[in-house]
Amino acid sequence: MIQLDRFNQEKIAIVPIVHGWGQTSQRKIYLPKTEDGWYYIRLSAQPELIRRATQLEIWKTLKDKKFLMGYVLGNEIVPINFTNLTQKGLEETISVQFINLPLYEIAKVVQWEDERWYYVEPEIRFQRELLNKIKGAFEKEQEIGIIRGTTPELRYYFFLTSLQRASFREVDRLNLFRLSEAEREKRLKEFQSTLAGRLATTINQAGGALIKFIKSNRDTYMVHWKVKGTDQIVKSTIRDNMQILNLGFCASGKDRDHVLSSAVQLAKMYGEEIYITRE
Repeated sequence: MIQLDRFNQEKIAIVPIVHGWGQTSQRKIYLPKTEDGWYYIRLSAQPELIRRATQLEIWKTLKDKKFLMGYVLGNEIVPINFTNLTQKGLEETISVQFINLPLYEIAKVVQWEDERWYYVEPEIRFQRELLNKIKGAFEKEQEIGIIRGTTPELRYYFFLTSLQRASFREVDRLNLFRLSEAEREKRLKEFQSTLAGRLATTINQAGGALIKFIKSNRDTYMVHWKVKGTDQIVKSTIRDNMQILNLGFCASGKDRDHVLSSAVQLAKMYGEEIYITRE
């Protein structure tokens, strides 16, 4: 028998809220107008948001849980050992909430009871020398076949980071050739039919500039962009139909009312008053 009265007992917990919901002690908490983040929540009959949790409080909540390590790829990781994911029935990469590390860093992550993965902290010692060698090869655009100790996971990670970089160079390479205007236009249209092209065109036409994008899941992407004439980078999560899942800046909980073009226009309207929620 389900004891409903246990939900009426007041309790306070730190809970991650993503896309309007979270879970703690097998209870789902729905706060649809809440920005993604970690919160102190009063778990009475009607859950009440108290305040955001601090980074130290979040770390203390997660530090004793079993963690997994992986190479950072935007808001994804490639695990240091594929088996750590495949034995859970997962694919070779996973999406991680609230991760904020550059390429060629290792993150510790944990799986919460909502089955989503969350960032804990960076791992600064493990494979540091090897990872620096591979990062150096990436920056110099060299191959990594001669680097000793390179694992299948690192080779795949190197491939993914190189693939991202290459996709944004292809359109610029057109300028290296003397082409007729018709041929150039044809190749530009082909590029614009790709995801990279559609993103670049959509953001440019709205008054922004595409910096890069990273695949998160099968149909979602983290897109890094900025308004033209500014230096502030916005990181928006979108579906492949350009529908916004998370703007990356404060919009009073209206993130999903936007597509990518309207997100750029909204950021232009805010100007210097834009409040970035994902650094």
